[in-house]
Amino acid sequence: MTRTLDPVWNYFKKSSERRTDQAGVKQHYIATCNFCDATMTGQPKRMKTHLNKNCPNAPPEIKNQYNENKEQESSDVDDNNIEDSVKEKEEKEEIDIAIARAFYASGIPLATIENPFIIQALHKINPEYQPPSRKSLSTTLLEKEYKQVSADINKQIKNANYICLTSDGWTNIHQQSIINFMITTPQPIFWKAIETKENSHTGEYIAEQFDIVIKEIGVSKIAAIITDNASNMKKAHSILQKDYPNIIFLGNNFHLI
Repeated sequence: MTRTLDPVWNYFKKSSERRTDQAGVKQHYIATCNFCDATMTGQPKRMKTHLNKNCPNAPPEIKNQYNENKEQESSDVDDNNIEDSVKEKEEKEEIDIAIARAFYASGIPLATIENPFIIQALHKINPEYQPPSRKSLSTTLLEKEYKQVSADINKQIKNANYICLTSDGWTNIHQQSIINFMITTPQPIFWKAIETKENSHTGEYIAEQFDIVIKEIGVSKIAAIITDNASNMKKAHSILQKDYPNIIFLGNNFHLI
């Protein structure tokens, strides 16, 4: 590939051959100034310095073109523009995350973000801000928030000496059977909910699900498991006590949720 010459060569004559050192290794071409016939090695930086500071005949516009302070100022402006651009990107990401979190926590339909009145309101606050799309709210931003919440929960569990694990079964608005699992540190933390589908909430099935959660959290952290006093929960307690004799199992005559 042919190497492109620096534009400063427009003001110099290039030697037909490159200079060689004592070992015969080729070095730079020799550059001869068009304005004063001074010769030097063909290094663009040295050639620019010559035009700006040393050449007595270079026109003022050429000297100014290679003014080192001007080039530094231009470089500083470029650096500042890059820094501002990075800050603007980071600020937008922070606002996107805050809006996404508000949607998730409030149960606002994600399609609302594309409502023209919502967009208009956001533009009133900041005309330059472009809100995230519904797709972003349901994919990248949701995944980022999930990872952040998971990290926060794991940190709380790690910092707790002991925790209690609670659970209850219920039916959601779609009449689907659900079992949820909560942690208390003592602050209540939602761990997860599973859709049991065709599986009956037998003591054996509930014990299997508790066993999975216990292993996810780590048995050494769990001081007690608390449920209601339903017969299937009592059955699950008796099954789990065999494998986890150091965990206290308690039943209460109320629904935990």
